[in-house]
Amino acid sequence: MRRFTLGTSGNLLLEKGVDLPTAGSEMQKVVETGEMLVDYDYSLNPKYQQDDWFKISGCRARLLVPLKTNKKIWGVLTLGHIKPAYFDRCDLRGLKLLASQITSLLIKTSLLEELLRKEKLVKLLQESTEIFAKQKDLKMVLDQTAQKVASQFPVSFCRISLLDATKQRLKSYSTFQLKDPTSQTKGET
Repeated sequence: MRRFTLGTSGNLLLEKGVDLPTAGSEMQKVVETGEMLVDYDYSLNPKYQQDDWFKISGCRARLLVPLKTNKKIWGVLTLGHIKPAYFDRCDLRGLKLLASQITSLLIKTSLLEELLRKEKLVKLLQESTEIFAKQKDLKMVLDQTAQKVASQFPVSFCRISLLDATKQRLKSYSTFQLKDPTSQTKGET
């Protein structure tokens, strides 16, 4: 197996966090259709010359496998080999199973992240309910709530605004900033 590195540090290319644009590429077709793409000799494809990943590595056989569920495309598993026509039907079946396993892992990770976000929100709601029950002063409750929201979530500030009696204008009742309020951000005057 050949591995290719980038730079003198010797880090693997993927560890560098390289993004692959899909616009106008065959990867875009795989993402849009959800269908596997097999190039038995990708070097004969006119797009081969612009594909540094394959050209530099000398890979000629190419296989693009969508990472998908019934409703969502998560990404693409890309494989290459220096021998033309390297991938056969047995490989395709096995790689479909591998893609399913990778997709299952992505779904599990996504669900766990969503659960953590929801747990944060539930905790925040419980704390806010406790604050509301203890405080009678609306301004103080809103100030504490804004501070909690800004602290719990990765935001720079939190503002609570309420509609006026005509329901035409919002009036800010509470603002909490994590950064120095005297420093101006882009767009402020």
